[in-house]
Amino acid sequence: MEWELDIDTRKLVNASSKRSVNKIPLSFEDKYQVKVSVFKSGDPYIFSGSIVVILKAASRPHSQELAYSEFPVSLGSEASGILDLYTAELDSHLPLGGEVPLSLEITVLSGAAEISSLTVPAPTTRRMYTPGSPGPTAVIESLATQPEAEAGVLNNKWMSPLRVNQAFESFASSSGITFMPTT
Repeated sequence: MEWELDIDTRKLVNASSKRSVNKIPLSFEDKYQVKVSVFKSGDPYIFSGSIVVILKAASRPHSQELAYSEFPVSLGSEASGILDLYTAELDSHLPLGGEVPLSLEITVLSGAAEISSLTVPAPTTRRMYTPGSPGPTAVIESLATQPEAEAGVLNNKWMSPLRVNQAFESFASSSGITFMPTT
């Protein structure tokens, strides 16, 4: 996602197509590479500060932050970074397989002072997983076996509490360490 934000008109456009951005559809559990370029009267706006991107749920009287990213700017007109939509706040806010009308707020800060802020609708969905699709099924398939856990050499498998315990016991016995029994 590459956007250009004009702080005079408070308009957001797609950096490649130059089309106005009226909404930004997002998906829970995704990470988005975001780049924001700041303009004033059509020219790059040079400043030091940061660009803050916040995914919010509108609830009266306050809005709740569901995802937050801040990209520093040092004497420049653009910043980039990752907007991570795998947060506990967003997880608790989204129904399974549904779409929630959230909003994405982009704020340009110079120090602590706000230069400009813009809010764009960001309908956000949570994908439903089916057998064979990436997701929980893929997670189960990447569970370490007992020999893999005990060897401790793979970095692309996860371990359940049982596998962690088996790996500790294997390491301890091969190192001459004994565990105290628990009561």
